Amino acid sequence: FTQDDAGTGDIPWFNYAATTAGGTYMVPSHCSFHPTIADKIMMSAGLGVFTLSGLSKNAASSYHPNWVSQSKGIEELVANGITWTSNDDLILWSWDKPIWKVTYPDAFPTSFFFPPSSATKAINHCWHMDYASSDPNFLVALISDQTFTVNYSSYSSDGGDTWTRFAADPTGSAYLGDGAGAVAVSTPSNWVIVPDTNGQSSPGPQYTTDGGATWNNCTFSDAMAEWYGSHLVYYLNHYC
Repeated sequence: FTQDDAGTGDIPWFNYAATTAGGTYMVPSHCSFHPTIADKIMMSAGLGVFTLSGLSKNAASSYHPNWVSQSKGIEELVANGITWTSNDDLILWSWDKPIWKVTYPDAFPTSFFFPPSSATKAINHCWHMDYASSDPNFLVALISDQTFTVNYSSYSSDGGDTWTRFAADPTGSAYLGDGAGAVAVSTPSNWVIVPDTNGQSSPGPQYTTDGGATWNNCTFSDAMAEWYGSHLVYYLNHYC
């Protein structure tokens, strides 16, 4: 099921699905005929409500239905959190569409951060974000794809207007590469990440001193076994 067009006056960013890599991921949940308009079908799906008009009774197998979104006023996202920097930038991080910079709270945003063109799925999640105490324009975001197998974690040097993938991702555990966890940032070069362990053993937090180019295990006097389950699963609200 693919979305083809945004309805007139609908959410400005909504028809991204027709034009971006992997954007055809839409999951139908219920379908019914319109109660008063003949030959019109309404369908609810993962991101809202869609309509289809003029369905032919004799449509060939190659027929491509033209689904049009109708979601203004009922749109919603699962918010994981909001970052409010000391520069008064307000940035929402959420499931499905990872990062939104809220410039005008009373207007629909026109775009959101979409992972690089190499992204394998249209649905991606931002799990945590922090800005550098030394530079509020510098932010780091932990982002995974919907299957938790690809890391799209990124940083921004301009207050969240644009984002760049890490030069390298933390290593040492299968779950350090999925993009879920928590991050603390002191400077544009110095960050610490506590990964989601998914209930598995973990080497614990890792840090970088070169802006994500290389990573090192944090060392502590106590046994590292205490990090087992410290960030057990992505949906628990555990941040540092």
